[in-house]
Amino acid sequence: METENKPNILFSAEYEYNWEWLLSQQNRPLTKLNYIYKIIVLLLSIILLLVSCMMFAVAISTSAGFMTFLNAFVFFVIAAFLFFSNRINSKRRFKAIREIQGTDRWQIKFDFLEDKLKVYNGVQKLEIDYNQIGKLGEDKDMFYLYIEKSSAFRIPKNSFTIGSIGDFEAFIKPLLGKLKTGTNYKGMLISTLIIAGLIIYTLSVFGPVFVDFL
Repeated sequence: METENKPNILFSAEYEYNWEWLLSQQNRPLTKLNYIYKIIVLLLSIILLLVSCMMFAVAISTSAGFMTFLNAFVFFVIAAFLFFSNRINSKRRFKAIREIQGTDRWQIKFDFLEDKLKVYNGVQKLEIDYNQIGKLGEDKDMFYLYIEKSSAFRIPKNSFTIGSIGDFEAFIKPLLGKLKTGTNYKGMLISTLIIAGLIIYTLSVFGPVFVDFL
């Protein structure tokens, strides 16, 4: 990949982006809300699966009609969709990015200059002022440069080719701006509240029936 070999590149990092990389990041939610969202989606899928099994059992034991089997099947499909929704969304996202890149694998490179960040994302190139970045996150393997609360650049610590990761935080933090909420975060908050409401409703409707059935 061609990059600008300038003396003012203070830090640089580069890694390969592919389907395996995207899939591995599913277990690294960017915010606490992401964690909560994943947990309640999993909880709702389990509840709907239990409801589906209960309805199938009732339908078989009582020789119920076609509609009972159909309702049980619908609940099962919804539960399965929710359970695999994260992977489905990741697959859809990767397909859209792959169409732009024209390949299944490409390099992502971050060049940190004195006054801005240059990002080489395959065939795409971005220049970002540091005050557009609102927060630096970190875990044992990764740096996260947050553009919004639910949107961040992920930079593996072992991908740095120029500069020391021990000096990176001291360099970047004084240059950061204000963290923006963003529309994605607001949308996820609304979705979280809706799914939490569905869990409460489902338990209130089917909970007593399930207890009686047991």
